[in-house]
Amino acid sequence: MSVLVDKIVINDFKKLSPGSYKFERGLNTIFGPNFSGKTTLLEAILYALYGSSAVSGTSDTLPNADGGSKTPSVRLYLTNGYEVDRRGGSVSLYKDGAPVSRSSSVVVKDLEEMSMLTKSEALKTRVSKQGEAHSLLSTGSSELKKLVEDLSGCTVVDQVLSRSKALASSGEAKALAVKEIYIGDKALKDLRSERDSLASLLEGKQAELKATTERVKLANAELDKAKQELKEGVEFNAKQMAIVNEVSNLEARLESLDKSQALLDKPLSEEERESLESELSHLTGILKTRKELVMAKSSNEDALNKARRTLNKAKAELSDYPLPSTSSEDLKQDVFERSSYVERDEATLKKLRAQLKDGVCSECKRPFEEHFDKGAVEAEIAELEEEVSRQGAKLSDLQKEYKQVIILENLRRSAVSLVEHVESDVKALEEEAEKLPDSLEVLSKQQDEAQDQVSAIKFKLEADMDAAEKYRRSKELRESMQERLKACADRLEPDRDLSTMREMVEDLSKQTGKLGLLGHELQLWVNGAEPQISNLKQRIVGMEQLQQSLKDAEESSALYKELTKHITKNRAQLMAAVWDGILQEATTFVSDVTDSYVSEVSVDDKFSIQYKEKGHTFPIASASGSQKSLISTGIRLGIANMLPSNFGFILMDEVTADMEEEISVAAMNLAKLRVPQIISVSHRPSDMQASDSLIELSR
Repeated sequence: MSVLVDKIVINDFKKLSPGSYKFERGLNTIFGPNFSGKTTLLEAILYALYGSSAVSGTSDTLPNADGGSKTPSVRLYLTNGYEVDRRGGSVSLYKDGAPVSRSSSVVVKDLEEMSMLTKSEALKTRVSKQGEAHSLLSTGSSELKKLVEDLSGCTVVDQVLSRSKALASSGEAKALAVKEIYIGDKALKDLRSERDSLASLLEGKQAELKATTERVKLANAELDKAKQELKEGVEFNAKQMAIVNEVSNLEARLESLDKSQALLDKPLSEEERESLESELSHLTGILKTRKELVMAKSSNEDALNKARRTLNKAKAELSDYPLPSTSSEDLKQDVFERSSYVERDEATLKKLRAQLKDGVCSECKRPFEEHFDKGAVEAEIAELEEEVSRQGAKLSDLQKEYKQVIILENLRRSAVSLVEHVESDVKALEEEAEKLPDSLEVLSKQQDEAQDQVSAIKFKLEADMDAAEKYRRSKELRESMQERLKACADRLEPDRDLSTMREMVEDLSKQTGKLGLLGHELQLWVNGAEPQISNLKQRIVGMEQLQQSLKDAEESSALYKELTKHITKNRAQLMAAVWDGILQEATTFVSDVTDSYVSEVSVDDKFSIQYKEKGHTFPIASASGSQKSLISTGIRLGIANMLPSNFGFILMDEVTADMEEEISVAAMNLAKLRVPQIISVSHRPSDMQASDSLIELSR
């Protein structure tokens, strides 16, 4: 279904007044005098769709009538529910009132998909500008020819054709250049033969080198084995010599040990040792008892001194808290009585105030003034208020004194309790001190004497243990040396023959050297041959590449020459078909409008427009102004139908200005049959006859 323009809302655009303009299917004529804004309204539609670049002389900020500037603001409504809102440099696309996109590039893409036309194609096929007939129809006009070529794709075809010709020439040049350096097929075959011969010889040498390398490995393995056996023989003989030296050393140490053992002291007997140990146990018990008494005596004296200091401190604190002159119980009773007096006076005062305020006696509920004098009651209230204030101050003083006495009594009770507790501790410690015998000095002296006796006995026992240990160790050392002598005798073996081993190592070394020299010579030959073969391969690859390049260049040149012929032929056919379509549309349109008076529109070989009138063909320069406008409109309708599009509207600016009135009406009636919607600008009243919708503007 074709997409038409539904309406446009102008907020700010050039000198157009803000407003909404509705469009219908068929011919919509924008009518008005010169300078009323008719062309500007068409520009507003183009501005909404494609921005300021689609409208000549329009920028994102336009001058207004009073010399200031304003931002263009236009909203275009299409019949498919889409709306384009453009404000200065920003644009938004809506669908049924909901935003679709606010990005300029995305909106352009969406409009292209919607219309099936690019911006350039839309402006060239859907817009007919004022005065276009003179530029399109001028003799030998390049503008019309270029427009048709652009829309038919011939511009792109020409680019491809130019590129094809260039590639064909490039292929020929490349083929000539390759022929100058290519050695020829026979020389390439000789190179391949030389490469294969050298490669075969290299293969034989490499096999011989591999076999020699294996023999060298085997010879080296036998040589390593012989060297290892020689090394083990040397180490074995050295170990045997070490065993002989160890035997001599052990025999000398045994002789020295026997001499030393004769000089050692004999240890105590069992009876002597048991007697000393019994005496040591007895003295150790006495020493333990003395230590416990010393510790108890010392601990008791420290505790007693500490308790006496604490008692003196507690008595000093007790003297700081003397008994108060009035007990807390007496003060508590005074506070209670004083509080009762204050509460009673406050209740009386409250009652008198309430009666005075209400004017009614609280007891008999009669008017207050019948029983009491108001002035006397107010004086009594003042006296009571003064009395309550005085009694309250005394009550506050009594409460403070009561709190201080309570604190003092609590502190004194705590101090008395502490003194009694510490006196009890001092008495207990003094009784415990009386039970401990002697003084601390006597107990310490007895402890030292017992310690000396214990140390003397321990020294004797330790000295005996040292002598016994030395005797035991000497005996064990002798037994160990005798066992080592026996083990050394068991390990002694005859020495190995090292001279035979050395001769075998020398022979194997000579064989390995000869094989190594042969392998080195083979490796040198292989190393020299491999670069030669590599160089031959590179030359062959280079020549093969040149061979292929020559073939490719010749084929490419032939291919592009054929392509050039084909494109040239097809371009001519394409242009003929396009021109036939446009001219057929123009011929039908002009013939219908003029009742076949002008029966054909065509072009000559220079693409200049010509027409047939009464069976005679004339150049367009011979046509009247009315005929030129009519033929131009027919060509414009043909161009509009060249490309398929969903846009069913075309914008025309003063295309009938030079037509006769009768021709103009007929042309517009036929044009709206070919295009679903035409939005046309006109300033002639006669153009309104064919209109389906009229938009009238004024200055």
